[in-house]
Amino acid sequence: MGVTAGQFLPVELVFNPNWWYRTAGISFDECFYLDRETRIQNDVTMRRVLYERYGEMGPGEPDPQPRPIIGSICVSTRCGCCSVLPRRLLRTRSSCC
Repeated sequence: MGVTAGQFLPVELVFNPNWWYRTAGISFDECFYLDRETRIQNDVTMRRVLYERYGEMGPGEPDPQPRPIIGSICVSTRCGCCSVLPRRLLRTRSSCC
């Protein structure tokens, strides 16, 4: 008799930005959100770190390759508020861009 979906609660792991900074040195500064190359590199790092630490449970990838992304599924943005970037910031070039 195997375990079925009706016998357990689904679990979603979301990692806090502080954990990412302490674990992988990823800073959630302006560049993380506005610079395409930084965002892609951080995504690769996150997927690798997840595999190295928790790969036997399923998350992450042993050899993640860059992929075009808009955000990251590895980061919690649920802090009881809604984060919205003003339109003017989308047109502004950052010092990291």
